[in-house]
Amino acid sequence: MKKAVLLVLVALVAVSSAFAFEFRSIGLETGTGFYASVDMEIIDNLDVYARVGTNGYFSFSVGAQYKVYDFEVQGTTIDIRPGAQMNFSFGDNVFDFSFLGTCQFSFETGNFGAFVRPLIGVDVYHWSYRYGGEKYSDTDTNFAIGIETGVYYRF
Repeated sequence: MKKAVLLVLVALVAVSSAFAFEFRSIGLETGTGFYASVDMEIIDNLDVYARVGTNGYFSFSVGAQYKVYDFEVQGTTIDIRPGAQMNFSFGDNVFDFSFLGTCQFSFETGNFGAFVRPLIGVDVYHWSYRYGGEKYSDTDTNFAIGIETGVYYRF
């Protein structure tokens, strides 16, 4: 549990230092849960994002992505942004942490945009409860895979 607290503290420091940079967009996301998100640009083509929402429990995420390539399809530019994301979820005697590699495909029309973000990585899940004076708990590590989608408004 000490490692989980340390990971949360590192993530909070990273997110708080990112708020010193320029906000790029706000949005709504779905896929591995339902989230409200903000995206900040640190340097050209490098973005960090933070999300808060639910995946059955209270959840927040931080991630970073770097634009490596774009291509055009019938006049619409599609960006390719590989990156990494950390998810933290808390609930009644539950803690869930995921570290995921991502690759976001996005496009914009005016100030609005949309994306699809496949992700793959590892998930660590811990739960515990008491029943009849006995304590039950389990920690499990799993392979994680998913697809997130979202829409956003770019400033």
